[in-house]
Amino acid sequence: GESAWVANIGTLVESITKTEYKAETKEFPPSLFAHNLQQRMTQNVHAQAASTAKGVLGRIQDVLTTAGFSTGSFSINGNPKILEPAGAMSSEYDVIDRSSGVSTFDESLTSQDLLPAIANLTRLKSESLFSEEVADLVETTVARSEVLAAALDGVELEQEFAADDTALGRQLNQVARIIKANQETLGSERDAFFVQLGGFDLHTDLTEKLAEKLVQVDDAIASFEAEMRLQGLWDNVTVVQASDAAARAARAAG
Repeated sequence: GESAWVANIGTLVESITKTEYKAETKEFPPSLFAHNLQQRMTQNVHAQAASTAKGVLGRIQDVLTTAGFSTGSFSINGNPKILEPAGAMSSEYDVIDRSSGVSTFDESLTSQDLLPAIANLTRLKSESLFSEEVADLVETTVARSEVLAAALDGVELEQEFAADDTALGRQLNQVARIIKANQETLGSERDAFFVQLGGFDLHTDLTEKLAEKLVQVDDAIASFEAEMRLQGLWDNVTVVQASDAAARAARAAG
């Protein structure tokens, strides 16, 4: 009663058969068999605009922010399309390291030390919009990283994360820490998180290798669920998992 499978969901524009695909009588996404573009479309849920559409979680956060909610977006694995906002209402997402958490500009310096110097360096307006954007991002990043680092400093989870020695386990550990920090200091009402596990593009030893990968998924989510239950927040959390290699996984499971 805790999970649900939604099968046969892909990045198609409309329902299509193999014959229609070959005859090109219906619209379908570009590069239908390219992993990178299929991952992009999975994350923006807009196959008609694979290259230009913003991330689906970013768009959701835009709507929530416009509705008056305090929102936060965090990636524990690089710069994903899924968190990219569509408008100016919501802030950019924060990138958190899976092992070390938040890295500040210089641990010996605070934002009070850095920001006046940064403001002085960037006080002259540039004719380039890109230069102005970079200057603004540097200033907000320094301040934001210090706030996040302070919020996460000293956060203790309710349990020892059983899967903390795996890539996905370390990522969900950071998610759990941010959620707890949010309850204590950050005060955000609606947060979105992105984690990722690669290595599913299997061409040999499919059954054995897939089983090893799914054990990591199972252990990491089990630890995360247990932590959320101890924090009393499991009913407030939705975990969505998607893969562009689902067809291979389905064949292996079969």
